[in-house]
Amino acid sequence: MAYSQQTLARRLELARQLTSAYTRTGDFVDLQFSGPGRSLQIPFPSQLAPVPSTGAVRDPALPLPTADIVVLTYTSDEGKALADVMTPGRFEQDWNHYTNNYASLLPMIRRGAPARQAGRLGSYWTTQVGTRKVLVFKSELHLHQDFIIQNGHPTLPIRALFGQIIQQVQPRHFFCIGTAGGTLLDKPLGTVAMSRAVKFDCKKDFANEPYAKQASPYTSDWNVPLEQHATALALMKPFAANLIIQHDGPFSTCPCGSLRQQEGQPPDVFSLIDGQDGTPASFPVLTTDYFEFGTDSNGLQNDGIAVEMDDAVLGLVTSTLPHPPRWASIRNYSDPAINGTLAERAQEHCASHIYMRYGYWTSVLGAIATWSIIAGL
Repeated sequence: MAYSQQTLARRLELARQLTSAYTRTGDFVDLQFSGPGRSLQIPFPSQLAPVPSTGAVRDPALPLPTADIVVLTYTSDEGKALADVMTPGRFEQDWNHYTNNYASLLPMIRRGAPARQAGRLGSYWTTQVGTRKVLVFKSELHLHQDFIIQNGHPTLPIRALFGQIIQQVQPRHFFCIGTAGGTLLDKPLGTVAMSRAVKFDCKKDFANEPYAKQASPYTSDWNVPLEQHATALALMKPFAANLIIQHDGPFSTCPCGSLRQQEGQPPDVFSLIDGQDGTPASFPVLTTDYFEFGTDSNGLQNDGIAVEMDDAVLGLVTSTLPHPPRWASIRNYSDPAINGTLAERAQEHCASHIYMRYGYWTSVLGAIATWSIIAGL
């Protein structure tokens, strides 16, 4: 869908606001759980529960330790959810900071970007799932947050970060996870969509970059284990109570007709893995350079399984490696497809407010889905 330059500029600024926002606990629909940063008490199967390492915090300038699997996420809500699921008792604010090679990337990062404000590239911890050592990482770099124009092209420091993580950790699998706009019209808030294909769908500052103009998706060819899929759905289901759309506050006048759930009722938990439910294995997650979301009229459901703002960079990086890790993009619908008959700003208001209010709890579901894949490897 074509947008005016004014709309794209507004949506870039909205993207920057949303991905740099910190959790406000009062925004959550807090029914039976204690909330972010507390124990979720997930009853994982014995021998497969995540067990975080207990070592001391490391020097942030050190390279990353080796691990079998990397799980990387981006925003504050996503980091909290990943920590609460995968490193219980060792929450995101307690993770190691990571500054290795930070100074060399700093000239590529704009003033005011999260990485400059935080003074680091990210934070990480290690955890064990069965026999697999997992490094969980919260990035402070983002495609749309960091770039400045150099020699007529936007910088892409997150590309260097992905390469650095792979070089240092030497993982066999690499998963990017987190919030996304829903594109499939019949899937509710909280749907978890996974794909082994990613594709740039840039319309602003990155639109003319060669990698962003590539017509075919970047893909990773491997078989996803589904042995723990049913278990994951059962573990997700109790948290659906935190995804009830309450028509109050910012939603009191929301006329969005495509939320597709009865007011006051939790959505059906649904986890969609590529190649399942009739979707092709090459149906990609879309990466944009501005805040985008599916609607029931913009046709994004024909292009991809979800829309977000970073993961195609991993596909780009791994496409240049002789022996890349197997990878996937695992994305939870933090806002479902929006009513396309609304005015542009009303659509943006609806999508962004749902994202802010429910991003943490949808990310809990995404982290559980990621656990299930790791547990099956």
